[in-house]
Amino acid sequence: MSKLNKRDRIKISENFYLDEFMHPDLYKMFGAKSTRYLNKQLVEIVELLRRGFNRERQMHNPSLPEIGFYLNNWANGGNLKNCGVRYFFKPHKKGSHSRHYWSFCADIHLTAGVDEKELYDHILRNKDYYFRKGLTTLEDYDDTPGWVHISIEWNPWDDEIRIIKP
Repeated sequence: MSKLNKRDRIKISENFYLDEFMHPDLYKMFGAKSTRYLNKQLVEIVELLRRGFNRERQMHNPSLPEIGFYLNNWANGGNLKNCGVRYFFKPHKKGSHSRHYWSFCADIHLTAGVDEKELYDHILRNKDYYFRKGLTTLEDYDDTPGWVHISIEWNPWDDEIRIIKP
């Protein structure tokens, strides 16, 4: 995958660039217009999680540095490309019906060597708040160590965040 120049990256929120949410093939085909395939609520919930996670960490220890979140890192020369919106014509796994294809999911990674289990536990401690804000689903961290899979898919019968197994 080709790396993007920083000036070619498109900032879509306080802490995130469009390429972090998009498969590189979609991004290269549509550029800024690939936002048409991105659910705005997904970006908002990832930003909310980042702020809440850092706020809670710094409440317990004000000297802790702010921790960054990332999804896809292909634009920086990394190998992650399926952590946000996936490309239907290059399925991640054959026969997959993942909500990633519809922009309902994100796989969140943390910077600074912080274990993603800390984020998972933060979400569980604050699950009522995040559910009210639109987070509906988490993959069980024991089954997906190394990232936190979140989803904003809607089910009118749910009254709390569902924990699923992949």
